[in-house]
Amino acid sequence: MKKIKLFVTGQVLEKETEECIVQLSMNYIQCSFDFRTSDWDGTIKTAVFENKIAKKSNSVMLKDDTCLIPNSVLEEPGFVEIAVHGVKENYRITSSTVSIRNSETIYGGETEIPPELNMWEQILLKINGKADDMKLENDILQLFSEDNPIGRKIRIPPAGVLGREIELRNNGLAIQWRYTDSNHWKDLVLLSDIKGADGETPEFEIRNGHLIVKYKN
Repeated sequence: MKKIKLFVTGQVLEKETEECIVQLSMNYIQCSFDFRTSDWDGTIKTAVFENKIAKKSNSVMLKDDTCLIPNSVLEEPGFVEIAVHGVKENYRITSSTVSIRNSETIYGGETEIPPELNMWEQILLKINGKADDMKLENDILQLFSEDNPIGRKIRIPPAGVLGREIELRNNGLAIQWRYTDSNHWKDLVLLSDIKGADGETPEFEIRNGHLIVKYKN
């Protein structure tokens, strides 16, 4: 947080140092007032901020002689004028003003979208836990990432030998498999391991014995 120190002697308001603030700052710039004379004792003190270019002004009651510069007066570049006043019963004291330059900035605009990655590039953003291939060899099912095996090996006896087939499903947390004659599902790969670059969870389809991963975008 940026802090601006201001001195108040009688009705004269002064800056400790020359300051420069920046347009569109929000809840970041604090003003601290040092009241050096007894004129302000017992008063309720309020700071006033004005941006004449934006035609906006705002008052903030001080707490422990400090306050934040209101966001509204920082919306337009130019100068922010600051003053302070104190009141108590049948009594009011005001100060002179000081100006602080509110420098122009560049903020917002469209966020550039990086070139779209294809499905497998998204899966391969990190080698650990990102599968780009799945092989069934010698009755062993294994996931691969850039030819490196990941995850557990799964032994799947061929249907012709034991008469057992497998099926796959997506339970919302993982791709799971089981024998068709079993009620016990086992995790093949967590969905979090194969999410797209933007966190999108893909859809899955079993086609011609292959697990197909599809992203909407």
